[in-house]
Amino acid sequence: MKVDIKIVDNYLCGAKKGNENDFNLLYSYTKDLLYAYALTIVKDRFAAEDAVQETFAKVYKNLGKYIPGTNGLAWLIHIAKNTAIDEKEKRKAVVITDIGGFRASHENAVVSAVYLDYLLEKLTKQERQTIILRLYGECTAKETAVLLKIPVTTAEWRYKTALKKLKSSLGKDGIYNE
Repeated sequence: MKVDIKIVDNYLCGAKKGNENDFNLLYSYTKDLLYAYALTIVKDRFAAEDAVQETFAKVYKNLGKYIPGTNGLAWLIHIAKNTAIDEKEKRKAVVITDIGGFRASHENAVVSAVYLDYLLEKLTKQERQTIILRLYGECTAKETAVLLKIPVTTAEWRYKTALKKLKSSLGKDGIYNE
């Protein structure tokens, strides 16, 4: 699902005017993208979930500071990035090793998620962020460049480089063959 900047702005404007439903819609509309972005920073699912929840608490608290018509998605991602960095610092010493509580019905999802994390770890932080925004957030190269505050050509280069690395990793694991 592509996250449309105009829709985000509309939800933010409505929420700023006190429309609780617009805030709930904003959350539903952007939480997956913000989670994926936070995950590239904290590299822990639970910390990413906490960062997203804290992000929306900060957004709600600071709605009065939002300027309608500006890039609301960039504003959300900026808050999510700073919150994820804070969350990572808080959890530096915490290591979760037990996943035995997962039900068998979730086993495939857990294995897939772990493998995806394994593949993404082969990328640099900047490449992971670019891949998440381009593939998961369905952002264009230009939108990715704006969100990451880099030139469009750099966003395109990072994306292509990351895809090559992922294809190479998949080929080494016997999954992807051209």
